[in-house]
Amino acid sequence: MTGLASSRSEDLEKLKKILARLEPSEREALTRFYLLDHDPERITAELGVTDSQLRKLMTRVRAAFLATERPN
Repeated sequence: MTGLASSRSEDLEKLKKILARLEPSEREALTRFYLLDHDPERITAELGVTDSQLRKLMTRVRAAFLATERPN
């Protein structure tokens, strides 16, 4: 069980580092989507971004996170 908790903790730290490099509005969009479970339509309307911009942001962050998993 320790391995799972450790892995989750490590993932959380990686995610925090990635999020820290984003613009505040980008962090806001991701927080609303992933943590607050807001609909993409609500996020785009309230933050003034397009659906395409939101999808690209999510893809970029996923790719950055997955890149931390790959050996150098």
